[in-house]
Amino acid sequence: MPALLGGVEDVSRKQQYRLMVCSGGHDEEMEKAGLDFLINQGCEAIVVHASRLPDKELQRYAAHFPALVVVNRYIAGMANRCIWLENRSAARQATRYLLENGHRRIACVTSDLPIIDRQERLDGYRQALEEYGISPDPRWVISVPFNEEGGERAAHQLINSRLPLTAAVTFNDVMAAGIMRILHQRGVHLPQQLSIVGFDDVVLARYLYPALTTMHYPVEQMARCAAQMAIQLYQGVTPPPSSNRFKAELVIRDSVAPFFFSVNASSTVKTVIDIKLTPSHVIGYMDESN
Repeated sequence: MPALLGGVEDVSRKQQYRLMVCSGGHDEEMEKAGLDFLINQGCEAIVVHASRLPDKELQRYAAHFPALVVVNRYIAGMANRCIWLENRSAARQATRYLLENGHRRIACVTSDLPIIDRQERLDGYRQALEEYGISPDPRWVISVPFNEEGGERAAHQLINSRLPLTAAVTFNDVMAAGIMRILHQRGVHLPQQLSIVGFDDVVLARYLYPALTTMHYPVEQMARCAAQMAIQLYQGVTPPPSSNRFKAELVIRDSVAPFFFSVNASSTVKTVIDIKLTPSHVIGYMDESN
């Protein structure tokens, strides 16, 4: 996450600390090796963004390294040294926005990695549907790599599924971009035939066509908070009591259109599966951890 790194770097520079960076690559062994390397290099404070290390392992590191702070993750045994996002409520809000606009068949395009963000956002998505009396269909959930290519794969899966879906929530904005690219190629009208809500609110989101409605993820603010806390702990200062929990905010742009079910079948709004593809088109259709 460039924004996360930028937030830590800004605080470090302003307080005249040098910054050393390691990547865990969403791999448990790489995350452990990276942490060991930073500790062995004599780092005085550490901000950890680890999606695969077990809670007990991070608690073990924290017990031996007083100035270690975990960002983008909640661990009950060390909550006072964690900075985290309310993923469930964010995904619930994104899904509810589509429900409020009349959508009832909503896909969830999520990461294929078994990370906590994935599970929490799936929980929020399902909770919103259940609040509207909708039983989530397992076929509506598509798990792919959380990048542009994953979004493209999800788009093909959605088309090929022939499910009458009218909207989708995605694990992040770049996945939404991949979905939109394939659907544009297939002649799908967005958002008239498929509404999409992203997650993160990266700069790209406002330049997509249509401009992407998304959940703003305050990752840079969270990173600054984590870096400041880690430095304070190193200096022997106990951070003042405060909420380490952050919330995402809905940013409404142009990628969601109201959907109305008509009693007159001839006037029903078309969905993606109603698109007639020419023989030159390859039939394919539409897609989550950080």
